[in-house]
Amino acid sequence: MVDIAVVGTGRIGTHHIGALVNDVQGARVTALVDTDIARAEEIARTYGIDCVAASLGEAFEKVSVDAVVISTPVVTHLPLIRTAADAGKAIFTEKPIAKDVSEAREAVDAATQAGVIFQVGFNRRFSESWARAHDNVASGVVGDVQRYHSITRDPGPYRGDPARTPLGTIFKETLIHDFDTIN
Repeated sequence: MVDIAVVGTGRIGTHHIGALVNDVQGARVTALVDTDIARAEEIARTYGIDCVAASLGEAFEKVSVDAVVISTPVVTHLPLIRTAADAGKAIFTEKPIAKDVSEAREAVDAATQAGVIFQVGFNRRFSESWARAHDNVASGVVGDVQRYHSITRDPGPYRGDPARTPLGTIFKETLIHDFDTIN
């Protein structure tokens, strides 16, 4: 079993918690970390998770953790990545890695120096249809690509804390999937 702490119990964090608990064999969510303790406790009761903590460090002190899933606002990613890397934990973070290229490089360096697995949540890379489209473009089946047209929609309006959500969130946290697929 891989013991996992999920940081962030908002919309995407709750999605990850449900997937890890219900769909991923060999995964065990041992801790939920959030500054909104009441929300985290409610979700913990729903999924039968015993540990709720206000910080990642607190979770590490309370329960066994092998890996960390970061599903918090982008401005919090770098400090959480550093904390997890310094503790030798594998890391999965929601995209984008950080708020800018400099911080993204710092995050990658922290994981590399710690020798831990570090993955960014570009789930479309693992979608069968996207992989097939990539193979068709790469092999030349579709010819010489001149234009890429993409329409991106979020499942609903973002209702996060505007003080913690930087301008351009739709581009950095949703449309970024389209930029990734172009690569």
